[in-house]
Amino acid sequence: MMIGIKNTVVLSALGVTPYVQQIAGFPANPSFVPGMYTTYSDDMTFWERLDNFKFEIEMHSLFISWEKEIWQLANDVCPGFPELRTLLEVSTIYPSVTNVIASACMIFSSEEL
Repeated sequence: MMIGIKNTVVLSALGVTPYVQQIAGFPANPSFVPGMYTTYSDDMTFWERLDNFKFEIEMHSLFISWEKEIWQLANDVCPGFPELRTLLEVSTIYPSVTNVIASACMIFSSEEL
């Protein structure tokens, strides 16, 4: 307890980043749209496009494995915790996922559950 705060809850939007385009309804086309972690512009050479495409495939597979690991951690703490894709489906039906988040356990907490 450094500054007098007993309990903290951390909610990160970093895990949602790969799904923003999916939610908005326009999936990325790595042949024309540079990846968010690259230095390429929209004026890419053939080899830059190929590298961008390969990088997007690698990042997609990493995000899938990270998503499974994070869900497993959340499910260990709060059995029955919904998967991120389920939360995304709810968010496309309802204006926000506030109701789902409010009814779910918070994953990262300084207090034991």
